[in-house]
Amino acid sequence: MRLVFMGTPEFARACLEKLHSDGFDIAAVYTKIDTPKNRGMKLIPSPVKEYAQSVGLPVYQPQSFRDEETVQQLRELKPDLLVVVAYGKILPQAVLDIPKYGAINMHGSILPQLRGSAPVQRSILNHCDEAGVTAMYLSAGMDEGDIIEIRKTAIQPLETSEELMARLAQLAAPQIGRVASSKLSTFFERNNIFSSSETLNSKFFSILFRNLGETI
Repeated sequence: MRLVFMGTPEFARACLEKLHSDGFDIAAVYTKIDTPKNRGMKLIPSPVKEYAQSVGLPVYQPQSFRDEETVQQLRELKPDLLVVVAYGKILPQAVLDIPKYGAINMHGSILPQLRGSAPVQRSILNHCDEAGVTAMYLSAGMDEGDIIEIRKTAIQPLETSEELMARLAQLAAPQIGRVASSKLSTFFERNNIFSSSETLNSKFFSILFRNLGETI
């Protein structure tokens, strides 16, 4: 099953690293364009881009998905599943319709309470008792897709948004692996792979059972 990953900050990098280390077939990585920083306004790549390039994954950085050429480029990758984590761009329905098994999103909050951007920072500012990460199906609306799974953690006294974000990334990474593994299982079943006489690559079994085993 071919994945296309879309993400930008450190939170997303942790998820991409987990998927890659677990052996998923990642056809390409999409991330936001490099941003100028510091006095020299040097272009700085996103954490996701840095990791993707370090392990040899193809990187795409479109300005948007409004033009047909960009959408067609994604279509030609033939992804079975999109995995989106803090990408920072709105995906139109034309993009969401491309993958065979849809798109899943990892959101850094307990939905539906904190929809939208900067959920971790808002959980601190709103003096919430707990924070979390939500795996959900992606729709064209803002964080309106069906929820798959929520993982929660208590917010510690005096914890900063940066510290909380780092902890949530450690929750999100294995969670996205489990959710993608469940999609991988569906892929096997729909394509009759389990009943085929062809030998199944042991790597796929290790992905599926290692990640699903974490929920037992």
